[in-house]
Amino acid sequence: MFKRLEDGFHQQDADIFDAHFSRDAVQVTAAGQRMTGWDAIHGYHKERLEGHAHGFYVALKVETIGFLAPTIAIVHTLQETTAGEGDVRCNSGTWTLIERNGKWWICAVQQTNVVDLPSDWSAHSGSDVR
Repeated sequence: MFKRLEDGFHQQDADIFDAHFSRDAVQVTAAGQRMTGWDAIHGYHKERLEGHAHGFYVALKVETIGFLAPTIAIVHTLQETTAGEGDVRCNSGTWTLIERNGKWWICAVQQTNVVDLPSDWSAHSGSDVR
């Protein structure tokens, strides 16, 4: 499934990219845009792939897979996107997959930009988290 996502991206083909999204899927982009339903997600991907992905390369690495039930999986990914000039951007993804009638479908995805934190940053700096 994730190989097909890469294929769709590299071919700039939203039909291939979105083939595994369920009709009722929800996607939240790394920029915080939320889309609900296949049509909205497909429209977004079509515009992005046809209008903004020229010269980009995506590597989508599955880091972990866990099962909430035999037909529900949570997949964590790391996506590296390289622009034509060699600029690399990363995002971390959490994908919820569901098996329906023998086929796995993407029903939710949340992507978050990965950024470098200052060297003095600490999860506990400036707060008393308990």
